[in-house]
Amino acid sequence: MLAYKICGHTFHSNTPIPELVPGDERPPEFTFQLRAGTKNFPKSGPWLNQWYALDGSVWLAFAKLEGGYLLSFPKLANFVVSADARAVCGYRRASCPPETMRHLLLNQVIPIVLSHLGKLVLHASACATRPGVIAFMGKTGSGKSTLAASFGLRGLTVLTDDCLLVEEQAGVSMTVPSYPGLRLWPETVAALFEQKPVLQPLAHYTDKKRLFFDQERIDGPLPLKAMYVLSQPERQQDTTGVSISPLAASEALLETVKHTFQLDVTHRQKLGQTFRQYERLVRSVPFFRLDFPRDHALLPAVNQAILNHLDSSPKSGHRTADYLGQPAVEKKYVNQPRYS
Repeated sequence: MLAYKICGHTFHSNTPIPELVPGDERPPEFTFQLRAGTKNFPKSGPWLNQWYALDGSVWLAFAKLEGGYLLSFPKLANFVVSADARAVCGYRRASCPPETMRHLLLNQVIPIVLSHLGKLVLHASACATRPGVIAFMGKTGSGKSTLAASFGLRGLTVLTDDCLLVEEQAGVSMTVPSYPGLRLWPETVAALFEQKPVLQPLAHYTDKKRLFFDQERIDGPLPLKAMYVLSQPERQQDTTGVSISPLAASEALLETVKHTFQLDVTHRQKLGQTFRQYERLVRSVPFFRLDFPRDHALLPAVNQAILNHLDSSPKSGHRTADYLGQPAVEKKYVNQPRYS
């Protein structure tokens, strides 16, 4: 078994996962085994939960099995998670390439497993700044990865694309990096980079590619300074400037519930524990609504508005602040990123 690290935790795998750094000698939080062949699982309910793709089709279905859970990605792969989430087995269909299988494991299954192990895992991208970590939550397509990439071009350390683990330490919400790979559309890469960077395959069913910035790796936890909730993609079409305003505690709690990973939505004890984690997060970290136009040329102004807001915001975060974006800049970024 090979040892790897993600979100500050070591796990063991019987198959290589080149996207991750090696783990340490600590006992693994869980193990992953890629099994040969396929296995027959129920194709219809009763399902605990279902996630849907943008076209309305089922992307991921959850079901209870004897002694565990089934995570079924139709036509791609099945994953079986033990009841205590300490053991994960994967069954890859012939039509699912190895890189797609790893993508499903890294960005879907592992966050769900960590959540079932009692960790607070948010579907958010994040970057490290001097005051602390800034994180971005939002609906698929709202621009979380693009925003993180634009901050990476400014020299900020990208901590994660969409799996942010948060731990409470002495009443402070601390973030633990997962891995810094960003998943970007070709048009986003073309708009942000003067020269095409080195990209890695992601999954066969999407044109997105994975980008790794050549940056200083951060292993230890960092304080979470602010959470920015991105507006709906359709609303961004009508936005002409950058607007940042505080969310009420009830709004922040609702957004947190909407952007977390859960394995068993019927497990009352775990849901109660998780909800208390949400409440402590909302009490300790300010949440803000972020509106900005979907224009790559405006990203430098969006970045600066967020950094200005971060410097001026009180610790409590209960002060409205609005920032108007600068006129569109008809040129691409001039500072060249370092990438690998």
